[in-house]
Amino acid sequence: MSWGDITPIFGTDVNHNILGGISTINGSGISDLALTVTLAQMASGNIGHALGVATEFTCDYSVPPATHNDGTATGLCIPEGARIQLDPSIDLATIPGITPFELAVGTALQQYGAFVKDTSGDPMAISFQDADDSGNGATWAQYGDPVDDYWTMPHIPWGALRVLAFPS
Repeated sequence: MSWGDITPIFGTDVNHNILGGISTINGSGISDLALTVTLAQMASGNIGHALGVATEFTCDYSVPPATHNDGTATGLCIPEGARIQLDPSIDLATIPGITPFELAVGTALQQYGAFVKDTSGDPMAISFQDADDSGNGATWAQYGDPVDDYWTMPHIPWGALRVLAFPS
């Protein structure tokens, strides 16, 4: 992974259309807010839901729960709306050097997976709350990762991601 999306929870910005506190712009029509990791979740060490990811490998079609797509790939690709999962048999806590941040993200990927919600210019990007809109001065650096834009979370075994079954 090489990029993470910063999603405002409150207010608006030039990159997102916020309607009633829910970001409504992405390629799939799936709510960004429902899949975004918040600072409060990271503070608790528990992300209790599926994540939202964008990838450069999105197909030119979508599957439910996506209502549309902006992908262009054909052949080896993943449709927007597909659910991916990190192999749950991997004991993440035994990986040398894994940070609490990586452990929380990796555990959520094992337990709940992630929905492909958009096309990006990178292999995979996960959605995180914009720290500037936390309201309490919290930052991602407090949890071990400077989520300003680009980072890799190198201790998560990205090669162990799999696509769960989806309708064709």
